[in-house]
Amino acid sequence: MAVIFVDHSSYRQKMTTTTIESSPWHPNDFAIPYQTYFHQSSDAQVREWQGRMRRQRRRSLFCFVGAPRPNMEDSVRGEIMAQCGETNKRRSTFDSILAGCIPVFFSPASAYMQYLWHLPMDFGAYSVLIPEGDVKTHKVSIGSVLSRIPASRVAVRREKVIKLIPNVIYTDHRSRLEKTQDTFDLVIRGVVHKVDALRREMKEWSIELIR
Repeated sequence: MAVIFVDHSSYRQKMTTTTIESSPWHPNDFAIPYQTYFHQSSDAQVREWQGRMRRQRRRSLFCFVGAPRPNMEDSVRGEIMAQCGETNKRRSTFDSILAGCIPVFFSPASAYMQYLWHLPMDFGAYSVLIPEGDVKTHKVSIGSVLSRIPASRVAVRREKVIKLIPNVIYTDHRSRLEKTQDTFDLVIRGVVHKVDALRREMKEWSIELIR
């Protein structure tokens, strides 16, 4: 029996992939937020949660969400835990946003280069970046860096974070939001835009070949 094999490698190279962590070497990889434990089922529930986060009065400047991993010698985790903060590509990034807390990153790869469909390109509007190397070499103190941010800027960033909450939630699959776009909605919109752009590109190629 003869087996016919068709090489679709060129099509596979154009295939869009959604993943928890995208690869910088694969331009068609698009990261999507980790799933959290919040699955609102209506626009009202989303607004209610956002309002609740606005009313929260924070008594702590910053905190760490994670566990010690002593076997990871090259990780900045131990130093961060000593000072408190957050690490690279963790679900707690989105837990932080859901809690109305400003996320603190130590590498642009944590979010800035990942969640292009869900987080703004104006990174400083909703987060703080402290270089990982400065933390590991004790050049900076996380607490001192954060304490120097004026309260007015903290309030503006917190409001931005709260507005981002719908972008990082997966609503209850048995329901549908009427006015709010959740994570899945943004993924579908992003994929559709990507496919439309690819179709236009392929159409232009066809015109050039005909010429």
